[in-house]
Amino acid sequence: MFRLDWFGLSEGAAADHRGMLTLVGFNPQVLAIPLEAMPASVGLVLVVVLESDDPERPGDHALGYSVRLTAPDGSILFAAQQTAPLPVRIHPELPIRVQIVLGTQVALRLHGRYEAAVTIEFPDQAPIYGTRSIYVMSPVELGPEATTSAPP
Repeated sequence: MFRLDWFGLSEGAAADHRGMLTLVGFNPQVLAIPLEAMPASVGLVLVVVLESDDPERPGDHALGYSVRLTAPDGSILFAAQQTAPLPVRIHPELPIRVQIVLGTQVALRLHGRYEAAVTIEFPDQAPIYGTRSIYVMSPVELGPEATTSAPP
């Protein structure tokens, strides 16, 4: 059975020379954006890491996934749905690992809680769900201790 190993947001993602995933500004809790600067265009990367230790699980199945980013008023800012093949097990003692990386540019127009959600579906197990929140607030609300800043 697959499990959700990690699901989060970052400002950027790339593979290094070894093929390892490198994240920039990962797992932000707050974006400080003045109300007068809205709507603000922000780049976000949604990252999902799945893993299975099941030795009987063949690597020739496909998975389906859907992601969405909703604004505080419930409007959907970004949504995607796709099917992808599972990778082949590279060694009998290593788990199968799947990394899904989706980048998007969104226009943030409200202060409040934004929610990213993912649903992963397999042909032979129950769906896996994950959510992550990010808050958009005025720098004044955050106070002088805030270390985040508005995007350029």
